[in-house]
Amino acid sequence: MLRFSTTPSLWISIQTFTIWRNLLLLPTAERLKLPSEQLGTLLSLCVDRLVDFEDLMDVPEWNSYALFLREDFDEMETSSAGLFKNFLAGVKRVLMEIVEGVVSKECPASIKYMGQRLQKFLTVDRLDERDRDERGLCKKTSPAYVQACCIFRGVAAINVGIGWYLDNFTGTAEERNAVKSAIHEEMRTWGKMIASADITDPLIFGRQISAYSALWKYITDEPEMISMITKVYNLLNCTYAGSPGDRSDMSPKFSA
Repeated sequence: MLRFSTTPSLWISIQTFTIWRNLLLLPTAERLKLPSEQLGTLLSLCVDRLVDFEDLMDVPEWNSYALFLREDFDEMETSSAGLFKNFLAGVKRVLMEIVEGVVSKECPASIKYMGQRLQKFLTVDRLDERDRDERGLCKKTSPAYVQACCIFRGVAAINVGIGWYLDNFTGTAEERNAVKSAIHEEMRTWGKMIASADITDPLIFGRQISAYSALWKYITDEPEMISMITKVYNLLNCTYAGSPGDRSDMSPKFSA
């Protein structure tokens, strides 16, 4: 079944992804024992597909997906309010639920994997200069923004899965408290990583804020929280150098 999940045709792969989602979301007592290595591969597949496919139809890297999507929906409505967009939104929801389900079963390994992906994005991938506009800002097709969608949506899904994992923890209360404390500390580390990233690109910044808000309940560093709130406030109320159409300086600043 995992093999069929890798097909570029979302129309086909969503069938197997839905089966995976249903297996993972079964009540604990009814769950099958799914191999950890398969769940690891499944987690990676899903995180890498948490993109906005509708914006990537003409991007060479995603040609295979676009080809199948155009064939699958050749006779269907593909406008913003049509079946096409609703289908893609459903795919994204299923993928998010799979990530949540994998984390609920393999929490420590999932956190380690996603933490490595987050660190790589913040230190390497977000700096990718390909396919940016004349001001150096990301477009919805820019690799840096596509990766931001994958990673920051993955962070949000991990947060939900942690709750399920702790709710169904089978050890003693003392063991559960120790595990919970370790997980919360790791989530605070993620929060610091996200908050300290000097991101001023508006598209990526939007995803950054969304991911940080998903970790809000773990955050205890008040200066860090105030810093992030200030960044949001400044960006919403920023003034730009030059003409009103000039967005080259995206550094947030208070209006005079």
